[in-house]
Amino acid sequence: MVGKLLLQEVPINKEKRLFDRYKYVIETGQTVAEEFAIHDKDVNAEWIYWQIVKLGDGIAITSRDITARKNLEFELAKVNRLHSAILESASYSIIATDVDGTIISMNKAAERMLWYREEELVGKFTPEIIHDKEEVILRAEKLSSELGKTISPGFEVFVAKAVDDISSEEEWTYVRKDGSRFPVKLSVTVLKEPSGSIYGYLGIAYDISEQKRAEEYITHIALHDVLTGLPNRALFDDRVKVAIENSKRTNESLGVALLDLDHFKYINDSLGHHIGDKLLQLVSTRLVDNIRPTDTVARMGGDEFAFLFPNVSHPEGTHIVLQRLLNAFIPKAEVNGHTLHATPSIGMAVFPADGLDIETLLKNADTAMYRAKELGRNGYQIFDNEMRQLASLRIMREQELREAVEKQQFELFYQPQINLETLKIIGVEALIRWQKSPNKYISPAEFIPLAEETGLILPIGEWVIKTAIKQAKEFELSFGRPIRVAVNVSPRQFRQVGLVDQILSTLKEFDVSPEMFEVEITENLMMENIESSVEVMRALTKAGVKIALDDFGTGYSSLSYLSKFKFDRIKIDQSFIRNCLTNPEDEAIVKTIISMSKTLNVELIAEGIETKQQLDFIRLHKCEEGQGYYIGKPVSYQRLLEIPSKFELYE
Repeated sequence: MVGKLLLQEVPINKEKRLFDRYKYVIETGQTVAEEFAIHDKDVNAEWIYWQIVKLGDGIAITSRDITARKNLEFELAKVNRLHSAILESASYSIIATDVDGTIISMNKAAERMLWYREEELVGKFTPEIIHDKEEVILRAEKLSSELGKTISPGFEVFVAKAVDDISSEEEWTYVRKDGSRFPVKLSVTVLKEPSGSIYGYLGIAYDISEQKRAEEYITHIALHDVLTGLPNRALFDDRVKVAIENSKRTNESLGVALLDLDHFKYINDSLGHHIGDKLLQLVSTRLVDNIRPTDTVARMGGDEFAFLFPNVSHPEGTHIVLQRLLNAFIPKAEVNGHTLHATPSIGMAVFPADGLDIETLLKNADTAMYRAKELGRNGYQIFDNEMRQLASLRIMREQELREAVEKQQFELFYQPQINLETLKIIGVEALIRWQKSPNKYISPAEFIPLAEETGLILPIGEWVIKTAIKQAKEFELSFGRPIRVAVNVSPRQFRQVGLVDQILSTLKEFDVSPEMFEVEITENLMMENIESSVEVMRALTKAGVKIALDDFGTGYSSLSYLSKFKFDRIKIDQSFIRNCLTNPEDEAIVKTIISMSKTLNVELIAEGIETKQQLDFIRLHKCEEGQGYYIGKPVSYQRLLEIPSKFELYE
């Protein structure tokens, strides 16, 4: 007897194995129940469940189509296999626990990460095996404060947020089987029954060791100098601030010092930056070797280093540590076959006597360092009352200078430059004076360095250029011919963006020919950045502006500059003219420079001519131009207009 559902479809006689089932039931009387797949295209079912029962001398068969149920089971099995594959192939550690924190299962990634086999951890309490106990205790205290309730230092630390449905990913330390430790990011998920009750937790973690190393590297780079590996300004400032707070509590002194290498730019300029960099690395090593482990040396930039000396006794201790730094420079430095004798200038300020914050301490240490330079370099100075008074005077002078810029309390004086053959004025050098009060002038030697340091040189320099060009036009009208006007340009002004445009636009504004305007620069300016300086000079030369090299012969690389750029004029420094009649060496230098200028076809002017004998000497040796007190002192703009165009000194 066949069930109605599949009366026509069941292949009762088509398969031998089915006939064997019928026979078995008839012979044994046992009931057979089976699920089996149908592979007959004529049957509308893929899976059938049937039951064969003995009935008298025959059998009764009941059946039903279970294709839908079997397909659902297959899909669930596939999903389970997929889940298992995901869990086992995931690179994240996945650990399942019960509600009390006992490990139920873990994936292969967890085994690889922790170096345990699954059977070694199943049944174990999580916090006691793979976590740092001290970290758990500290995290419990922090979490208690954060959540406003007491969190016990156990498994609750890991699941407290998850229980409250707070999603979080926390950094933890995992402990491997061998005791080694590594950082992970761990998130915990609650496992719930359909009723909502919690039956366990799932902890998913991934190793962040590489990320931490990358972060540490980035932090190191951000806080350390790339060339020397020393702390940089940011890290140094932080350490000084911490040390100041500690010193306030302990009532101890600390020292902050600045060190600058003497004439380092000359090494860079003559031997190249690669040699300079090697020297800085060597110096850094020596400095580290000559300070205490508790001290800090940092590179502030360029050739400047800073030091922090906590808990230093003053004044005895400060002299000891600074002398030790000086001694570090006694051995000569061998760099790529070059023997270099580097020397430092060092200045120190002491907390609390010389300042209560890092800004004041660094400023006073800088003042002391520049005092060391003024006293001949290769030494150290400790900030004292005299320097404090000078610093106060400087602040006052800076304020006065700012007011002078605002009120334009400046005046240009002009020193005549004459052709030594015709004795006619062919040019003038513009020299600024600060008229602090009526008939009281301050020399540029007193305020130009301060203006350069504070940046006030930029508005001052702009005023000088505009005023000199404007008055050059009036000189031309008064003399009946163009008169060349020379203006000194400072290093900071020369680096100013837009200097060339400023000069050219002003020349155009007052209708002055560029050939009648001359920019005087010094070797020190060139040394700031030769390539950049040459670029600016080429732009000016292309426009027709003249370029003169001032103080020629006093620097370290005068001839090298002449090879890099063809100047329109070079000026023999007055120190050689002053002694050319009494010092054979200076006489030879002057003659050589005159001869060289003719060979290079560069115009030459001797400055600092103060006597008739000096003038006769340079005229005898065919120097083309001259200036100096004997020819004419710097005079005001109005006075210059009254000077005749020809001197009658020799007629």
